[in-house]
Amino acid sequence: MEPSASNAMSPDDDAFSPAIDHGKRTHLCYAAMMEHTSQAYMESTSKFVATSTTSNNYILIVYDYDSNGILAVPLKTCLSKAILEACQTAHMQLCTAGLCPKLQHLDNEASCALQDFMIAEHVDFQLVPPHVHHCNAAECAICTFKNHFIASLCSTSKQFPIHLWDCLLPQAKLTLNLLHSSCLNPQLSAWAQSFGPFDFNCTPIAHGTCIIIHKKPVCTAAGCPMV
Repeated sequence: MEPSASNAMSPDDDAFSPAIDHGKRTHLCYAAMMEHTSQAYMESTSKFVATSTTSNNYILIVYDYDSNGILAVPLKTCLSKAILEACQTAHMQLCTAGLCPKLQHLDNEASCALQDFMIAEHVDFQLVPPHVHHCNAAECAICTFKNHFIASLCSTSKQFPIHLWDCLLPQAKLTLNLLHSSCLNPQLSAWAQSFGPFDFNCTPIAHGTCIIIHKKPVCTAAGCPMV
């Protein structure tokens, strides 16, 4: 039996019924195709106000577009060797998370060693033109990370030593990427997209908190008073 004119479906009609009762179980499944861009952006920050105990002065910011994640790697100097080592660390983290960059946007002052590393890793790179900051998404990521990191430092105890600021970078990276939603799946955070779900019950997120430790006295020798 041929369908009547009123029941005929035009090519523009959706194959699924738009009216679905979400209170009941259904066998219908919906899927969306998300294309991986595999693009990453990289830029270093300006010098921090204080040198850390491990001689770090700068932060290398790497922004991954697909996961909408921001990675932060401490830098001692802005020399090509230090930037290359930090870039290798960030690249390894992205590859471990399954987000291997295929196109890396670099600053126009990128060293030859850094470019050779990209070629060795089979990653295409593009140099951002000078004085054109909007072409490098890492510039906006730097502003976002700076605001988040400053807020984290303001939430620490007054007795927190500022020369330990690089110890807070893993915590700042965690909390910032938990707040960002992934571009591939907005239902996931950037952290979950890159490193898997985070268990809030097992890991407290407080940092820079002043605590009191009670050291139990011990006896150094038999018959000695407690010291």
